[in-house]
Amino acid sequence: ELGSVTYEDWVEGYFSSNLKFTPGSKFFYNSMNSYILSAVIKEKTGRDMFELLYERIFLPMGIQEVCWEKSPKGITKGGWGMYMKLEDIMKFGKLFLDGGIWNGERLLAEEWIEEMTKKQTDTPDSMNLHGYGYHVWMGSRKGSYQFNGMFGQNIFVLPDIRMTIGTDDQMATCLAAIRAILEE
Repeated sequence: ELGSVTYEDWVEGYFSSNLKFTPGSKFFYNSMNSYILSAVIKEKTGRDMFELLYERIFLPMGIQEVCWEKSPKGITKGGWGMYMKLEDIMKFGKLFLDGGIWNGERLLAEEWIEEMTKKQTDTPDSMNLHGYGYHVWMGSRKGSYQFNGMFGQNIFVLPDIRMTIGTDDQMATCLAAIRAILEE
């Protein structure tokens, strides 16, 4: 992953990197795989992944302030580098709780949500005891999962009690301040 981003062209860097083990033989977290998917979308459609998602997902949900970093070649990073307001993070949790429907409109296929939010592979205990789905970490509570993002942005989804919890760096700062006050 690190070697890929030292190139001006991250796609070239990705495909010239050495394999550490046979693909599919074990889990290794690597955001460059998502970047390659983003590059494929741009190559095949002529449009950037962020542009498509903004049009199809963010705008219908009323999310207008999204920052998503790009590579030196102008391709959305895909697997990292996105930041949005906490209230918009919470909208994503609700979208997933509601099976991909937002205000009566289907934005994501329910089958895809079911597939991506179930355990697809085991992970090293040092990373997560419960496994990994498609871009989501499995939680300890049955059926729960979480999205981990930039600057402490996280979404925890607990479908059995229809709850979603969102965090961001501002919340972490706020919680630390509250703890300090309570300890005085």
